[in-house]
Amino acid sequence: SHSGLVDEARSIFQNAQIKTLKIFTSMVDCLSRASFFEEAQKLIDEFEHNQQSVLPMYMALLSGVRNDKNSQLSQQIYDRMKQRFPEINNSLTPAMVLLANIYASSGEINKASDIKIQLAKSGAKKKVGLSWTVVLGQLYEFRAHDQTHPRSSEIYAEMEKISKELIEHGHQYDSSWVTRPLDHDETIASVLCGHSEKLAIAWNFVANPTTSRIQVTKNLRVCGDCHRATKLIAAIRQCEIVVRDANRIHHFYTNGKCKIKRKQMMYYFTFSIVDTETSLFNVGEDFQALVSIAVVSPYFFLQNTLYTCDLEKRAQTMNDYYSTTDPPSILYKSM
Repeated sequence: SHSGLVDEARSIFQNAQIKTLKIFTSMVDCLSRASFFEEAQKLIDEFEHNQQSVLPMYMALLSGVRNDKNSQLSQQIYDRMKQRFPEINNSLTPAMVLLANIYASSGEINKASDIKIQLAKSGAKKKVGLSWTVVLGQLYEFRAHDQTHPRSSEIYAEMEKISKELIEHGHQYDSSWVTRPLDHDETIASVLCGHSEKLAIAWNFVANPTTSRIQVTKNLRVCGDCHRATKLIAAIRQCEIVVRDANRIHHFYTNGKCKIKRKQMMYYFTFSIVDTETSLFNVGEDFQALVSIAVVSPYFFLQNTLYTCDLEKRAQTMNDYYSTTDPPSILYKSM
């Protein structure tokens, strides 16, 4: 589905003797990503003839519509979701956030704001976007427009420098990724340059101006503007950048190209605390074979050291075994 091979996916789907929930959902996802929305909806209808409605199918469809910036269709899908899943309103919060973003990307800022007001009144909490990066052996966390770092002024100065370089090389900031009204002292560029992954990248250049490789992990999906900007940054600064977001691994090369891989799951692992003050971990021997490619978000493996910024989980990690089929954190391969 991520490769856009719709014909191949259709062939596999048609030849599958047993069409499981996962197969149906993957096919809906593939069709939605390729903007075959009517076909995707018919496939959902086919599934629901004999099965109960399932939320992931509708989220896959809604995500595809978001990429197409079709606010009218997205509202229809969301209304259908409310009818199908009236008993799980809390689980529809991500769909409401996505719907608000679709309206914003379509230029309908007022409708987007109305939805966000509804979310606030309902007590639903939007997941805060966070990015993590390791610089000179230390783990740093950033959120959008973060100014808690002791060297924030340098980070924002570097980001402004990067922004000028981007514009000089033809980058145009995409206003469709700004999902709220601008304040009086804001611009499209200033809002997008404040995204957490951009700040993490800027901090790497502040701390080590000649760095040739940067790695960032984000707990949400990377926006389209950040993706295009990072491709240019990698080329301009001649620095490979690896960004792992909630869905995929994005490897940006110095030639301005990006290779995307889906997260790779491993089955079981364990680690024990060595130093709770610095959150330094020693990985068990059984995991050593995988250690060069393993990164756990928000845990970071770098130069034979695994770091974490999650204080609440420190005490829980001693001798724990986690299964990636239901992980407390995301386990994936880095480049």
